Amino acid sequence: MLALAAAGDRAAFEAFYRRHAAWLVLRLRYRCADETLVDDVVQETFLDLWRGGAERYRERHGRCYVDRLRENGTDARLTCYSRATHTFLSIPGLVPAARPARREILTFLRSHLDPASRG
Repeated sequence: MLALAAAGDRAAFEAFYRRHAAWLVLRLRYRCADETLVDDVVQETFLDLWRGGAERYRERHGRCYVDRLRENGTDARLTCYSRATHTFLSIPGLVPAARPARREILTFLRSHLDPASRG
């Protein structure tokens, strides 16, 4: 939807706005008591998206996320491959902690999605 909105699809932009504007206003008002400033920031944010900012955001998002992780003491790396359509985030030490969670999730899904287990 965001890609369509950034490409100029007015209906997609309006749907995206309806879906996310109220959430953004609430988040900003939690941090800022100046309602006029909040309204201005929300308006500028959506105007930037309409003008193609979504593409710029997608390009920066992974790098910004990794920078925030590093600022908070997490050893994180973002790897980009020239022919890949996405980047890869790696956090040393995370995979061993994720394996038990993965087993638990897979067990749950198998037990709830397996037709034989439904009776």
